[in-house]
This record gives sequence, C-alpha cells and structure tokens, in this order.
Amino acid sequence: MKRVKIISKGYVQGVGYREHVRNATFRKNISGYVQYLESDDVEIIAEGQESDLRNFIKEINVSEYPIDVQDMNVTWQEPTGDLKKFEIIRGDKDQELFELIDVAVTRLCRVFENTSMNQEK
Repeated sequence: MKRVKIISKGYVQGVGYREHVRNATFRKNISGYVQYLESDDVEIIAEGQESDLRNFIKEINVSEYPIDVQDMNVTWQEPTGDLKKFEIIRGDKDQELFELIDVAVTRLCRVFENTSMNQEK
C-alpha cells in the first residue's frame, strides 16, 4: 500500500474536477478525499496499491473542457490506513449548488452536441 498527496493546478475549481477525481476511483481499491484549497488548487489524498495509484494519477491529469489540469505536484508518502472510502470534501452550500448546476449544464450541452452529430451522419 502507498499514499499519495496530489496538488492539481489550473482550471480545477468550479468545473466538476472533484467529481471527475471521485469517479476515477470507482470500482478501484482507492480511498481518500479531494477538496478545494484557498489557493484555487485542488488537494487529493489517496491510498491504495502503487500501480492503481499511478493509473489514477494518469486518469485525473485531464485537459477536457471545462477541466484543464495544467500542473500536478505529486508526493508519495507512507499510508496511514485511516481512510476508509473516497469522498469529496465540500464547502459552502451555495457555492457547491452553483458548481453542480454549471457542471450539469456543461454535460447536458455535450450530450446534446453528441446527439446532434450522430443524427447528422
């Protein structure tokens, strides 16, 4: 087991990046959390097998609108074993609500664009 601390920089706040990070742990034996930092960066703490964590790091290093990770500071650590699941640490409820609405609109637009392209073919 290993532990990794990741600081993601770029356009990573208010764009659904934390949800993307959590989704990257789905059906994988990775525990930890993701949260916003006051610096406009995102902190990720994750524990799991080193190979799983390396794949996880690749999967969350994404540049796909509206998310644009421009830099990642990755620090390997010894695991503590105190993390039981992977979760998003949320902040102010109003801010969180507006982010969820923005992300939902972006995803709906992407679905609409894909549906329109498929119908034109």
